[in-house]
Amino acid sequence: MGRRFAGYGDTEALANDELRLVAAADDAMDRVLACWRLMTRGHALRTIPTQGPDAGIRRLLLLGLAAVQETWLLMMIAEHDPEPAVRQEAMVWVWRVAPREGLALLRSRIAAETDEAMLRELLVSLPDLPWAEVVPELELLLTREAAELRGRAAELLLDHDPGVSPAVRRAIAAEPDLALQARLLLRWAGSDAHASLLAAAAETPTIVLAALQALHAAGRRYEWEVLRTLEGADTQLAIVRVMGPPFSAGARAWLLARVQRALAACEDPEELLGLLTEAIADGVPEPLGAEDRLVVTLLGPRAADVEETALAVMLASSSRWLRHRAAERWAMQVPEIPEQVRRFALTEANPVVLARWAESSAHGELLAALRPRAGVSLPWQLYMFALAALAGAQRTYAWAELEPIKEATEDACAWTDDAGALSDLVGLIAQPWPPEARAWVVQVEPSLTRPEILKMLWDAISAVPADARAPEEVDCLERIDGRQPMLRRDDGDWTFPGDD
Repeated sequence: MGRRFAGYGDTEALANDELRLVAAADDAMDRVLACWRLMTRGHALRTIPTQGPDAGIRRLLLLGLAAVQETWLLMMIAEHDPEPAVRQEAMVWVWRVAPREGLALLRSRIAAETDEAMLRELLVSLPDLPWAEVVPELELLLTREAAELRGRAAELLLDHDPGVSPAVRRAIAAEPDLALQARLLLRWAGSDAHASLLAAAAETPTIVLAALQALHAAGRRYEWEVLRTLEGADTQLAIVRVMGPPFSAGARAWLLARVQRALAACEDPEELLGLLTEAIADGVPEPLGAEDRLVVTLLGPRAADVEETALAVMLASSSRWLRHRAAERWAMQVPEIPEQVRRFALTEANPVVLARWAESSAHGELLAALRPRAGVSLPWQLYMFALAALAGAQRTYAWAELEPIKEATEDACAWTDDAGALSDLVGLIAQPWPPEARAWVVQVEPSLTRPEILKMLWDAISAVPADARAPEEVDCLERIDGRQPMLRRDDGDWTFPGDD
């Protein structure tokens, strides 16, 4: 039988029963026109276009059909309406008013629906649906063209089965959208089936690196013997990040070999060294060559002195970690810090060496080294660590010795948005403070937060006769006085004039 209606107007004279028969007929357009007439009949709509109600009107009418539980008509619209948004909304209403029919309709629509954006929205908008009952249909969506649809289907399947079904595993391994694959791999890595991801990676070389990265992000760790089959030129660092205890002799030997290879290539194997430090806590692989033994010695706890010639070699290492460990070990095992180690501490701002230097009789030389010199650029971290070291050693100096580094200290604090070095520098000023020192501390006072430093400033200004104080000093006292509640909270021993 051919087309019956030329347009929406041709359906007006038909009774509802006849319209329902047409709605189940073979011609697609006749079905749609019959459904539209059934939707609008009985409503006071006076401006329906001659071609039929537009999509906006049809969506509004769906609520009325749901209210009277017109399930059959809602199902017809969900299957045949030409507008994807109308089909989606009708599908949702079918599920709401008749869950059993809605579930059956969903199964058929997943297989038949051609609009993938509508399907994706449908999977998001259906409330409280028992997805476990449509697993086969969801698995069909894993090969659809739209990445968002594949992703939504995979996520629903992962929600249903944390064990990660074989179909989902295959889909993730073959996923062409790398961003989606990474997201799904992370779900897999975070599941109880994370060990199966390692097996899948071994079978699918193209996902090895992405799988290891996902396992690292999920906080997983495995023994070396489990990971060794995944080793490749681009996976060694990823393997390091997921390798964990217990560490076998083979694991420790592999880590040492990777460290030496990185050092030979002038690379910085920081993460390798971090894991090796953990690994050698359980034992050291023997026999060790001289280079390996030096690395192990520097990483392990201090037990015996290291030859200075070996330490000098490590001070020039490409590894920042080994350079700093060598400098620290050298500084701690000799009574006076060697000039070579001092230069290193100034260049790379090593806090351990700087603290040792500040505690030594040569502390004045450390302070002198902080003074700006033409053609010499010192790292801003140096001022943070060196001044903290001198303050920790309770050193004090005349303002004339400290004044040359005040601007460099201010610049360092500006870099970090941390005024700790300013407070340390103030704490190094020997008493009594000269007017020039007070003037500078008053200038930086808004950046000072330590109660003990502000108390020093308060006392220094208060020691000056009232009629001899500069206007800036008077204003500073008022500002500090206004900060009393905070200061009393942080330093219960601080009392102010007028306190009972």
